[in-house]
Amino acid sequence: MRGRGQDPDTGEIADDAYGRVSDPQRFAPLHELARGHRDRLLTTYDVTTHAPPPEPDQGEVGVVDGWQLMPADPEASPLTFLLTNFPGLWLRFGARTAESFPACGCDACDEDVEDVAPGLASTVEAVVTGGFSESLERRGLQRTPWEITELVSATGRQRSESRIDGPRRRDLGPSHHRTYAPWPRRIAS
Repeated sequence: MRGRGQDPDTGEIADDAYGRVSDPQRFAPLHELARGHRDRLLTTYDVTTHAPPPEPDQGEVGVVDGWQLMPADPEASPLTFLLTNFPGLWLRFGARTAESFPACGCDACDEDVEDVAPGLASTVEAVVTGGFSESLERRGLQRTPWEITELVSATGRQRSESRIDGPRRRDLGPSHHRTYAPWPRRIAS
């Protein structure tokens, strides 16, 4: 079976596939998955629901629904779900960490909901069980800032590092590391 981005004759990924999204509606079930996570988390953990913080303009992709789950423990990370008109999902957690589901969505990447749902579940699990940390390190002679995030869940460990350039550099403050606490469980009444 050929993927959406493959040339039918050669099987190679076509050059134009990187900028093409032929079936964005294949990601529409992510909205229901996100609502399912929200409902499960509200029943399992001591959290409250709030309107999400405002998002900067993202061009053609906009937020159509969203919520922020705020755990009762201030040492635990909030988790914000933003449903987009792509349709897709943005997760925000910690001080600055964000993930997109799907990560891309173009025909060359050829993702489907079945591909991204496990990553979404793993990320949510890591945040609520205390398996999430983020750091800011300043490296080298120029003290260049680097953001480091780590997610640890039952399905594995994911670590990412990215150098921060541009105007955001000024507002970061000194180096720091924070491991977020697990969400407190709801006490049965």
